[in-house]
Parts: sequence; structure tokens; C-alpha cells
Amino acid sequence: MRFTESIPSRLDLIPDFIATMIEKLLYLPLDEESIFSVKLCLHEAVINAVEHGNKLDSHLTVKVGIAFEQDKLIIEVTDQGSGFNPRKVPNPTSPANILKMEGRGIYLIKNLMNKVEFLNGGRTIKMVKVVQKGRRGKVDIKLEKVDNVMGVALAGEINVGNSSELRSTFIKLLQGNEKNVLVDFEKVTFIDSSGLAVLIEMIQKLEKVSGQLRLCNVNKKIRGIFEIVKIHKLIKMYDSRTAALEDF
Repeated sequence: MRFTESIPSRLDLIPDFIATMIEKLLYLPLDEESIFSVKLCLHEAVINAVEHGNKLDSHLTVKVGIAFEQDKLIIEVTDQGSGFNPRKVPNPTSPANILKMEGRGIYLIKNLMNKVEFLNGGRTIKMVKVVQKGRRGKVDIKLEKVDNVMGVALAGEINVGNSSELRSTFIKLLQGNEKNVLVDFEKVTFIDSSGLAVLIEMIQKLEKVSGQLRLCNVNKKIRGIFEIVKIHKLIKMYDSRTAALEDF
């Protein structure tokens, strides 16, 4: 994956610009810690380029290039200014500088990234982050029986890489003669079409044994996905676990 975007040298545009760039990375197998570090470093680098590189000249632009290669995320931020000598940037943690209001951006970047280089006379900062794969894509499944209802608490993402694990859990419940199943979505952050397919399969299998599948604590974004594909018409959803249990 590789893409490049540019932004005019205006501080007010930076938050939305960074958010758009980070959204493109959410489809990669990056853990939450890596996403946080990358967002912070990208934010600091673009601010420096806009404010110190291009001197807030809105006629000048800052170019951001991002590439994902194997286990490395490579980010380059380039301004159109006159450049600078990164060796002359003072240490913000020294006693003489620690109370100053500025000067911490590059220091943060160096501490959060695995490799940092200044190219093109200081007009380009190249940042490399070695990322941990797979952690964002995990789903945690916990089971708890309450009276005649089997509670399934999910956390994380339900995606093509792990939906088979959820399916296996549901199959085992059916094999154990569980007919009333409540799935708690409170800590679910993402679901794709493979996850939706597992839910539909579970609905069908439970109907054959006069069982029921219900959901609770579905957040607004995921509920919106259910509504787009009309699954909300097939499954009863409740705002709380207690309300769902009382209605079985």
C-alpha cells in the first residue's frame, strides 16, 4: 500500500487532514499502540512543516507520503521551506528547556518511531514504524450462562480473519443444546461481511431448533451496518444486557 496527499499550510486544516490519513491505515493489520504513535508523530511532523517549514504561507503545501511494506510503515512529510539543521534542535527535556512552550515535536517523533531521518536539507522527515501485526484483528469471546440463556460477550473486531472462530463457538453451543443465545456487542469495534454471515447462519440454525438469537449493547456504527443490510429486521437488539435477558 502506498499513497500521497498534500495540504495547504494552514494549521486549522491539520486535524481533519490527519484524521483522513489515519482512516486509510485502519484497514491495515496495525495494533492500537502503533496507530496512536503514528497519528501523534504524523500530527507533529505536519505541524512543524506548516509552521516552521512553510512559515504558515498558505500558498505553499506540505506533502505526506505513506507506504506499508511488510512489517514497516514508512512516512515522509515534505515542506517547501528553506530547510533546517536537525542537529541544532535543542533537547526539550534539559533543565533550561523543560518549561518552554515549544520544541517537543521532533523529540516525541524520535522516541515513538523506530527510525527517523531528515532529508532534502531538512525539508523532508522520514519516519519508520515497525508495527505489530494482528492484534487489532483479534476477537475475544467469553461465555456466561444466566438461567436458560447463554451469554456470549465479544470484544475487538469480527472480521474475515477470525469469523470462523466465532462460528465454531456458535456451533459448539448448538451441539450443547443451547437454544437461547445473547450476544453482547458492547466491546465490539468492527464487523465485516464475514461476521454478518456468521450471525445470519446462527439465526437460521437456532430457528430450526426453536431457539433465539438476540443482541445487546450494539454501538451506533455497527447498528448502522446492520440497518444497511437489513439484519436489524432479523435480530432483536436491546440497549442493555438486563433488558435483553428479561425478554427471553
